[in-house]
Amino acid sequence: MKKEQKRISKRMKELRGKLRKKAKGGKYYYRLTITNGVRKEFALKTTDEAEAIQKAADLDAVYEAPNQEVAFAQINAIKGFSKRAMQLTFAEGWEKYSSHP
Repeated sequence: MKKEQKRISKRMKELRGKLRKKAKGGKYYYRLTITNGVRKEFALKTTDEAEAIQKAADLDAVYEAPNQEVAFAQINAIKGFSKRAMQLTFAEGWEKYSSHP
């Protein structure tokens, strides 16, 4: 158990913002300071600390994206849109493959 706690505390130090709970045993929130000292708080919708850290790290990746297109791709990955399989025929798949940059 101690090993798990060390791993969790190390991952928490790598985050840009702070994890917090508004109530004992409640869900986690992630507070992040963005440009000009503006603070944003995101509901992570989980009571599990390890899962909250992972969701916070995903949000950090969105804020560190070099451009808007990359940020949108990361948001889609977080929501699971990029994991959905497409049932394409070979011809349709080849068309998508050949036109993709």
